[in-house]
Amino acid sequence: MLEVKQRTERLVDIGSAFREIKSELRAESRQARCNIAVTTQKLGDARSLKILVISLKNNCSRRNFQQRQAAKLGLDIEFVDAVSADELSPQKIQSYANQWTRPIRGQDVACTLSHWKVWEMVAAQKEKVCVLEDDVVLSENIRSVLEHIDALENSWDYIYDLEYALRQHTLGKRPVWWDDKLKISASIIYKNKRGAAAYILGPRAAQRLRAEATQYWMMEAFLWTRRWATLVQIEPCQVVQLDVFDSNASFPSNGGPSIAREIFRNQSWLEAKLVRLKVSLNEAMQALSGALFGDRRPLDVNRSDFQIPKKFIQMNE
Repeated sequence: MLEVKQRTERLVDIGSAFREIKSELRAESRQARCNIAVTTQKLGDARSLKILVISLKNNCSRRNFQQRQAAKLGLDIEFVDAVSADELSPQKIQSYANQWTRPIRGQDVACTLSHWKVWEMVAAQKEKVCVLEDDVVLSENIRSVLEHIDALENSWDYIYDLEYALRQHTLGKRPVWWDDKLKISASIIYKNKRGAAAYILGPRAAQRLRAEATQYWMMEAFLWTRRWATLVQIEPCQVVQLDVFDSNASFPSNGGPSIAREIFRNQSWLEAKLVRLKVSLNEAMQALSGALFGDRRPLDVNRSDFQIPKKFIQMNE
């Protein structure tokens, strides 16, 4: 009886989500007709945007690289100790797998929990924060871009995606803002299936993200489908993960437990299908809005702005 009740509650939640989609699509239409965002810049504010880098505490190669990269680009970074898969029991990972629709690995759970941890930290701040994962390479122009975004007085719900991913995105047909001096633009995100390694958000957005993160989701599926948020892509993209431009580039192996790569599946076929339905309905409003107001296309990136060491492994010597 308890299981039937739980499934009934899930179906009620799904129905509520569908009703919300209808009303939000109407609001999205109004926003698209007037999609040039009103932004002003704070004057005389020399504060540097806080940068938090999610990194395993014992991963010296990645931390050394990020420190050197930050020094070269004139950035101040702060490491946040990531949740490690070896901190999680197989039973704990399985409990998260039972909340999701597709097979997951221990490292997927650790990634999501690490971002939850960062959101709690950002929620305690007073200004925007840039969140990075520790396997990213930064554009030579990123400092100016971060300063520009930091100076914009957007509403509290803006979340900026800085990352380049090979998979196509669905973005607004016209940018919500652009800057002629920096030659960058920002476009509404309607679909982003890959990329949570570099983003900017404020404390209220972080607080709401963390409050809604009551069960396991793959990070990209959760972060870029929040219907209350103004999700924005920066182009040309300012961040890439190390192996995007060169599949042979990699960090020295840090070892790690086999559980990080072990696959876990939802133990209930029906529960997995219900989760899939809920996720699909959650994404439906964005998909419909994207079909009406967006274009599906590759992201813009200037590869010459990224300097990836030819012998990357020597960066740790």
